[in-house]
Amino acid sequence: MGDCGCSVPDLEFLQATELTCPALEAMKEFNERVHGNVSCGGNPLEHVKVTLTNDTNAEEATTFTDSNGNFSFASSYSGSSVFIVANGERITMSL
Repeated sequence: MGDCGCSVPDLEFLQATELTCPALEAMKEFNERVHGNVSCGGNPLEHVKVTLTNDTNAEEATTFTDSNGNFSFASSYSGSSVFIVANGERITMSL
């Protein structure tokens, strides 16, 4: 199992489930602020690294989810997608 940046209890939870995890949700507000959530089976995942990329797929910024699985990026970034890496695979969501 690859390193998804999750805490140890979260990894144990992922291994014990047959759910497709983790789930990544993100949106861009009208003011360009990007925010979202990372969860598994409705349970928030903490300390997951989230990366914001631009139209050319270059990384603009990174952050980590909080205890509720939430993340956000300042409106000063003009990202077009976000991604996380879990189980050695990149999970991407376009904004």
